[in-house]
Amino acid sequence: MRFKTITKLILGLFLIFNVESAYAAIYYISPTVNGGSDSGDGSQGKPWATFAYAFSKMTSGDTLYIMDGTYNQQLNNMPSGTDPSNPTRILAQNPHKVTIDGQGSINPIRISGKSYVELDGIRVKNANTGTSYLNDVMVIENCSYITVRRSGFWQAGTYMHNLPVKISGSSYCLFEDVWVFGRGRYCLMDFQGHYNTFRRVVARWDSGTYVGQPNAGISIYNSHHELIENCIVIDSNEQKVQPSHSGIAIYAHLTAPTNITFRGNIILNNRRSSPTATKIVGMVVDPGPEAGMYANDIDIKDCVIWSNDSGLSLSGLGNEVGHPIRLDHSTIGKSGVGDGLYQGSNYRGTILTNSLITDNFQYGVNNNSGADQMAINYINNSMNAVGEYKNATCSSGCLSSSPFEEGSLKYLPRIEAESSLSMADMNGSNIGANIEKRYVNGVLTAESLWPWPYEDWIQEDMREISTRGFCADGQTLTKYIWVYLGNPLIRNVIMQ
Repeated sequence: MRFKTITKLILGLFLIFNVESAYAAIYYISPTVNGGSDSGDGSQGKPWATFAYAFSKMTSGDTLYIMDGTYNQQLNNMPSGTDPSNPTRILAQNPHKVTIDGQGSINPIRISGKSYVELDGIRVKNANTGTSYLNDVMVIENCSYITVRRSGFWQAGTYMHNLPVKISGSSYCLFEDVWVFGRGRYCLMDFQGHYNTFRRVVARWDSGTYVGQPNAGISIYNSHHELIENCIVIDSNEQKVQPSHSGIAIYAHLTAPTNITFRGNIILNNRRSSPTATKIVGMVVDPGPEAGMYANDIDIKDCVIWSNDSGLSLSGLGNEVGHPIRLDHSTIGKSGVGDGLYQGSNYRGTILTNSLITDNFQYGVNNNSGADQMAINYINNSMNAVGEYKNATCSSGCLSSSPFEEGSLKYLPRIEAESSLSMADMNGSNIGANIEKRYVNGVLTAESLWPWPYEDWIQEDMREISTRGFCADGQTLTKYIWVYLGNPLIRNVIMQ
């Protein structure tokens, strides 16, 4: 009898402590023209019409399914979830068939001070075009554990600081399979972020006027312990880009950027139509002019920086001793007016290994920190118009053969198995980048990255703004990248 009493007590306590998850509700919202009404009960048969009303009825851990159609209203002020297993979910019932359109007068999504919220499958565009800081397509500010998947964001306002996606003062957020493009100073900016992850984000910069302001496809600004993996910045609008433009930029103004990790990224075809003294840098590390604003422990691996005005630029106040910039197993080439890798005078102990630097307009490696401030080993540095090295020397494993003539480099995402760069690095692997598999949490997996996930959706949305580059007829993102060097897609090569 006592055993039965204890069992009932335990069961009662279990039910009490799990009541919140047990009663997590599922609701629906639909455009008014499709039958949505706030006088309904939020069921699939009687969906609500506005996000404001839906969120006023929801509690932590509830799910809101957004039914097909276009919503001209702001998505804002949803309840937070309670923990990773009990988030508040805002999901397209049919991914990519839901559009939130600000129509130039509404800021579509603003998430402020929330935690444990998931969004999935939404197209979001056309922020307010007024002259205000607040005219971003999506803002996540002072939040934690926000997850955004399978969604596109484009056409910010016209003010110089408006962006398609702005993450500010937030931590432990995940953006996965997201595309950002159109008008904006940056396509995506992570400002004062901590422990955020950006995975398979595709960015294309299209337009904006920001005289005297740096701009980029992806900006990691005043942030630390951030992870950027399998992202692509591609096809910047060469007719519209402003001075101080970059594909990916690491900046500092108030807080030093530290422990920023890049894995398996591609920065491709970002140029100015008429390059001047100011050119598009594929990737820049620039901690700015303030004293103490160092860029420490920036780790770049398996990245391709190709066909930009210049390759990788290390500028600004540099790094502190013992916290180097590391470039490993990467491919940098075809810089149109600049160097493959440029290092300013304030960098200390940069480590450059197992990488291919080739066919750049100026130097392959241009070092202005002094010869003892770069450790260079197992590099193929070749075919650079002005020279392979300036104030730098490769110590061991040094190669200089053309990767094109001997067949090492046929496709940007990999080195060929039969080439001289195969099994030529310090550990018996390849020299150069390999971007055939997915990275997850900084670890290379066995899952193929190609064909690129949701590339049809990405192209469909981006073609609303422009059909240049990979958005031209007959292209896909996968095909565009794999045939970029002019070699056909044949056996053992990923193709759609």
